[in-house]
Amino acid sequence: MDPNSRLTRLRSLKRVTMMSVAPARHFAEGAIRGRSANRVWILRIFPRPWRGLREALWIFWPDHLLSPVPCWVMKPALPLLTHDPSEPSVFTPEALMESVRGLRNIPAESVPKICVLEFDGDLTDWLVRERLALPFPAWPCFHTSMYRAECDGIGIGIVARTIGGPYAVLVAEQLAAAGAQLIVGLTSAGRVSADLPLPCLVVASSAIRDEGASCHYLPPGLSVDCRPEVVEELRKELSAAGLAVRVGPVWTTDAPYRETASDLRRWAEEGVLAVEMQAASLFAFGQARKIRVGAVAMVSNAVDHDGGQFDTGGEAQGWFVLQAIARAGRAILGG
Repeated sequence: MDPNSRLTRLRSLKRVTMMSVAPARHFAEGAIRGRSANRVWILRIFPRPWRGLREALWIFWPDHLLSPVPCWVMKPALPLLTHDPSEPSVFTPEALMESVRGLRNIPAESVPKICVLEFDGDLTDWLVRERLALPFPAWPCFHTSMYRAECDGIGIGIVARTIGGPYAVLVAEQLAAAGAQLIVGLTSAGRVSADLPLPCLVVASSAIRDEGASCHYLPPGLSVDCRPEVVEELRKELSAAGLAVRVGPVWTTDAPYRETASDLRRWAEEGVLAVEMQAASLFAFGQARKIRVGAVAMVSNAVDHDGGQFDTGGEAQGWFVLQAIARAGRAILGG
């Protein structure tokens, strides 16, 4: 088919979606690649691909220049890829919290500036038993409880069992609306990089967006970054505590029981260190809401590991991690 005919036909589609996307390092944002007959093609969509196809440019290259992956254009697009992140929501965390305060007679009070979303909840349970963390009754949330802990003289808020990106972001939205200035996800993770020791901590510098919540906050894309100053302060304080720490990208998934061998191989080749369930969602929320957000992954298991699994170092080490996060938060927020 003549390229001009292809372009005319493509322009007639109201929506497009990508079933497989090329690694971002090969093309500028908005580019898609695939194979048509014996040619490699690149489709450039602009200015706003998530709102539908407006204009496209076809460029043909010899096969030997690139190693393409399959890509299809289909109609209609997945709803997840058609959101306009710039359009405001009609349902807000402020409105929900006001309802909670009214129904439960909770006074309006700001939460601690530094808050931690503790994925597993075991550490929080231990802190409560040891009376190192006490209830924070002014937290206006239907779904969770907050505890306040003093870490090296720094007050932090802790919300436990925030499992998965959507739940973590739901709570993060309310934390930000209630006065939090730094939100750190403390999550469990599995090893992706074969040379990562077990157990260890990974400070996520970026996250692969293999989940859904981030697409409600940012246009679709391969990954999302954490603020460099947040990464550096977390790395510095965790390392100073004598803990095994690595810095690098993580893979965020909504489906931990769909981590396939090919997925693990692919992301290991891309330099990903670990797989977890909330970093990409939190980073996208942070970028959109202009809130400082970080993620520390406690890597404790691997499918290729024959030794003990899910050893995070125990509650005492978890307490050291929280204290390091608190010191990092103080430095990030300027005291």
